[in-house]
Amino acid sequence: MLCYELRLVPGVSNVHLGATVTAAAAAPAAAAAAATPAAAAAAAATAGTVSFEYKVREGICPYSHGLLVAKLAGVPQHVLECAAAQSHLLQQQTAQQQRDARLRSVAAGLLRAAAEDPTELECMYTRYRAEVLADAQQQEEADAAAAAAAAAAAATSGAAAAAAGL
Repeated sequence: MLCYELRLVPGVSNVHLGATVTAAAAAPAAAAAAATPAAAAAAAATAGTVSFEYKVREGICPYSHGLLVAKLAGVPQHVLECAAAQSHLLQQQTAQQQRDARLRSVAAGLLRAAAEDPTELECMYTRYRAEVLADAQQQEEADAAAAAAAAAAAATSGAAAAAAGL
């Protein structure tokens, strides 16, 4: 993403408009009722509301509010859900491409170091080991959080169904 590519360029700053997102109470049940993980992400992404603070904040915006803004604009729910599902898939693909690019970069650096100066391999190993391990840990945490959210949503919808006598 461009914001990540330019974050180290002198004279370039990342800023975003502050916003408050309020989740809808029905979001967990809607996510649990979804047939696929992408549909669950779509239900979660389009639940709730966004209100902008009209304050410029430093740094990269941690979350895209485009779907909630489209909801405010009156875009039909089925269009929002389709867009959210596509966005979810694109985010997954982008994350995988970024991990792959980092690994290719590490491999290329190791090959260069081995060809030029084998003692450089130890320095590169130390430098990249932490980065690769952090990426793997971040992916594991994201997977665990997604599984926990799905389990909580399923438990919530199961409790609601039991209370309704279904």
